[in-house]
Amino acid sequence: MLDLAPPGREVLKPNFTPNPMLERFYSYLNLKAKQPDANVPPLDRCLRRITEPDPDVINHQTPLIQNLGKAFELKENPKKKKARTQYRLAYAGADDRAKSVEESSVEKVGILGVLYPPTEKFGEIGDLNPVKDFEAILAKRSSSTWVQKAIEEMKKYTTALLENSREGDTYQKALECFVALRKACIIEQEPQEFNQFLTKIYERLKKGDVADFFQLLSSKKHFTYQQRGSA
Repeated sequence: MLDLAPPGREVLKPNFTPNPMLERFYSYLNLKAKQPDANVPPLDRCLRRITEPDPDVINHQTPLIQNLGKAFELKENPKKKKARTQYRLAYAGADDRAKSVEESSVEKVGILGVLYPPTEKFGEIGDLNPVKDFEAILAKRSSSTWVQKAIEEMKKYTTALLENSREGDTYQKALECFVALRKACIIEQEPQEFNQFLTKIYERLKKGDVADFFQLLSSKKHFTYQQRGSA
């Protein structure tokens, strides 16, 4: 019943359907050979038709998709807790991260607690140990968008640290946040998230009171822009 094609029409014919990942990779490789500084171009219209759901199929099968979703109740699998622990260790040391995941957020309300109230019960980055909070959010992975939420929260927190700095009192903590964010973006293969954030915050604050922070940042070893796949 969950056919890929609407009645009377065949889609994604093997002889006429390229592998979208390889097609995009080699197309960009060819472009980089000619223009070394070229950015990744937008997804080609033909490839977009392959990779995105066919509107005709979705419209035709919507009732079936909805019924399928209602037929199964989503529950947490306790066996996954071990895997989550491994995710935490990938971002941090061998010390106990489970405690930081379950810690009460009441004790960790800081700059973000005032400027950026969290919209979810879990996922707040506080002043006590922002890097641990960030790593705990990344390790939780309760949804496909959780990594992006963690990155956005860390960017907001780091920005708030610099904007509220008084004579460099938050520089060390902001530097630690930058390092943690860079590491996570490399692991998650999202280097452009970090590159764009660093560029934007530099252009925004380079002439302000925290301009000397960027000199401190640039002096750190290996603190350079990352290209996708270089990790």
